[in-house]
Amino acid sequence: MSQSLDKAGARRTAAFAIMLAAFVLVVLRSDSSSWLDRLCAPLNLLTARATAAVLGWGGLPVQRESMVLIHGGFVCEIYYACTGLVPATILSLAIAAFPSGFRQKLSGLCIGVPAVFLVNLVRMVSVFLTGVYFPGAFYLVHNVMWNIIWIVFTAGFFICWVRYVVAQEGHVESCRPGGGVEIARA
Repeated sequence: MSQSLDKAGARRTAAFAIMLAAFVLVVLRSDSSSWLDRLCAPLNLLTARATAAVLGWGGLPVQRESMVLIHGGFVCEIYYACTGLVPATILSLAIAAFPSGFRQKLSGLCIGVPAVFLVNLVRMVSVFLTGVYFPGAFYLVHNVMWNIIWIVFTAGFFICWVRYVVAQEGHVESCRPGGGVEIARA
């Protein structure tokens, strides 16, 4: 297969992944997604339970009613955007779209997706603690700081995966900042 066909295939794969990611983001961010809330209810509940457990282990008694966490006057409802689903989806699409082998993709997904959910648990605990102890900073921590952290974490994990997993196994010759990626062809 010629290198130009390989490049065209890689471009089509990347274009498809970008379109799919855009669609997923639009669907996940739409206000009329009650069907998505129902679909994600088990993940929402798992996130609420895990967050309440970690807060309890840390000495903060939290009342949990289904997907709602309560401490004193602070109430926090967990829904799909609180679960780590969006960054996990974006990371998964980036890994799937990158021209690498199945084993490399599998390793990226098996490490990256659980890492996203672990970071999300840290996020949920820190956001809840901010709401309890520093309610004036809640908006900044929830809507600004953690969005920046998600972008940095997701992009950082992807870049590390490319540089240290994919490149180590010979599928990528070099990753140059601003210069793209050169794919090794057999």
